Amino acid sequence: MTRDKNYIKIAGLDLRPMDFNREKDLNSFIEGIREVKGHDCTKLYIDNQRELKVELLQSIGLNTGLQVFTGENTREKYLPIIIEKIFKLQNDRLEGKEILIVCEDKEKIKNLIKLLSRKYGLISIVGCREEDREDIYQYALEEIGLSLFFPLTIDEIIGNYSIIINYMDLEGETFSKKKRNCVVFDFGTGHNPKSERKPSYIRDLAFILEKTQIGKDNWIGKTINSSAYDALSLGNYYGKILLFTGKDYYSAKEYLNTYIKVKGSF
Repeated sequence: MTRDKNYIKIAGLDLRPMDFNREKDLNSFIEGIREVKGHDCTKLYIDNQRELKVELLQSIGLNTGLQVFTGENTREKYLPIIIEKIFKLQNDRLEGKEILIVCEDKEKIKNLIKLLSRKYGLISIVGCREEDREDIYQYALEEIGLSLFFPLTIDEIIGNYSIIINYMDLEGETFSKKKRNCVVFDFGTGHNPKSERKPSYIRDLAFILEKTQIGKDNWIGKTINSSAYDALSLGNYYGKILLFTGKDYYSAKEYLNTYIKVKGSF
């Protein structure tokens, strides 16, 4: 699906299951996109792309000349709202809580710091390059007045954090020593068959559109994921945001009742 202003083109390239890890299938998909995109198409949304690695999506974009929507902008925008909702349902306060960001992208880290800094007592960063740490630290200190912590390893300090936000492709046991009731947002670089994601990790957000005009269109469905939300260039959303974890979507309350069963504060 592509969208340019108010113009949308929908294309079904192949009815057979496609394995993007197979070079033949990937090349066939890219060639199909080239043939149907037209000169006026600039952006691309791939249905059911949740399990595809970011590097693969970037490669598809490079080879088709289109911007591929990944949902990252939407997830970042609504992440603070979801976190606040989860804490509110637990009758707990955000102030003074410790948050861990696992990410190697300097600009993404800066944006997350800006979005989250007003609510937390301490933000720690793991995964960025050593040469980027000083720049990130100075940005947080000068622009926001926040002091950051850059632990060399997370094994010994992982139990300190109430919230973990991961953007890297890590092994499944990396967070095994986390607090029992810690909430993990696992926005890593796609599915790793060698290391299944923990079912309690939140991997995506979804938005209910059934009461909107666009949600009444049969082709789009009443609930869309963050990538589709980005692709449709929708404005601010004020409805219920669902959390994708395991293989299902949950409201914040349902998620807490299912996975965070320890009552009381974080």
